[in-house]
Amino acid sequence: MSCAEVPSRTDALAGLARERLTGELAQARALFDALREHAVCLGVTLRATPPEPTTCCGKGCNGCVWEGYYAAAEFWREDAVLACTQVLQTFPSSLSSDQPHTT
Repeated sequence: MSCAEVPSRTDALAGLARERLTGELAQARALFDALREHAVCLGVTLRATPPEPTTCCGKGCNGCVWEGYYAAAEFWREDAVLACTQVLQTFPSSLSSDQPHTT
């Protein structure tokens, strides 16, 4: 999808807004990549994605570091979708601005 395809971008963002993380790292990474692509095209600066855990012991602990990661990833997704959607709602004036938008 090119940056100029705003109606398609709006539909794609709506889909990303509904998508919930299922606990699959590949899904989280793909979601981050898709949202970052939208943000770049819209001139939105997103905060960094949550870092992937490196301390999991693999024993299935209650309160595993991965649970915290996916909670943080979900919050990041919601924040990124909101930031991109706000810019799309002001289209086309905001897309012609030289100033990037930040969240």
